[in-house]
Amino acid sequence: MLTNTMIVSDIDDTIKWSHILGPGIVRDAPDYRLAFKGMPELYTSLANAGAKFAYVTGALDITIDNRERDLIPQKVVATNHFPGGTIHLHKVSESTEVFKITTITKIMKENPLFDFILIGDNGQKDVDVYDKLRKDNEVGRQVKEVFIHKIYDGGKSTAPKPDQHRFITAAELAATLYGLNYLSEADLQNVVKIVYAGMNDTGGEFPLDVASDRNLTLPLAAELVSAEVDAIYSSIPKTIGSPTQTVLNGIHNLILKQAAERPRRF
Repeated sequence: MLTNTMIVSDIDDTIKWSHILGPGIVRDAPDYRLAFKGMPELYTSLANAGAKFAYVTGALDITIDNRERDLIPQKVVATNHFPGGTIHLHKVSESTEVFKITTITKIMKENPLFDFILIGDNGQKDVDVYDKLRKDNEVGRQVKEVFIHKIYDGGKSTAPKPDQHRFITAAELAATLYGLNYLSEADLQNVVKIVYAGMNDTGGEFPLDVASDRNLTLPLAAELVSAEVDAIYSSIPKTIGSPTQTVLNGIHNLILKQAAERPRRF
């Protein structure tokens, strides 16, 4: 049971397709339906095991009504059936990095007996924020694991630190959590199947102009360098049962296929 574990999660580009650093931000960021396949089920499994959730997210840097901007994270959580938790939004005038460090530090101090798992992406300061929190003399001991959605390459993105677990889809995140004893094999199997089905989805849930660009599994902007994909998969635990491992191998191969066919630069 994870009764003394809290998940602190970013939203945009971590659990929801937003394309914050790419040209699709105006179209994608306000659309609260676009949860990455497998992420709601993965978070729900962690919640069912007793984990608490806090969503700490930067406000969307696009021209929309301020009230609507603040409602989008709530709609993301509710509409896509993510587990409930506190939602923390920063003001547009604030520095995203300072806001996240201050907010997460406060959450940690308010829950001194909790272990923390931090989940974010490499496009909106999470790499540096989580690194600073882990090294903080006062609260750093509470940070047990850091996961970074490797969603961007180049530009304004940041390369994950060596001690931060990288993931491309919910499948790699789930597999690593399983290896760290945070997730059951049955829950891992469920997430892996959802991701595999999503990667083979040819569209239909969204308009054709949307479905042709994304299936809500792989990050659109990621360059998907084959060597890095292989490195991520080489770090996945070897104790996964053979049926689930077979599906993971299929996801690995599909990612490599897309990496070879169409580098997704932004």
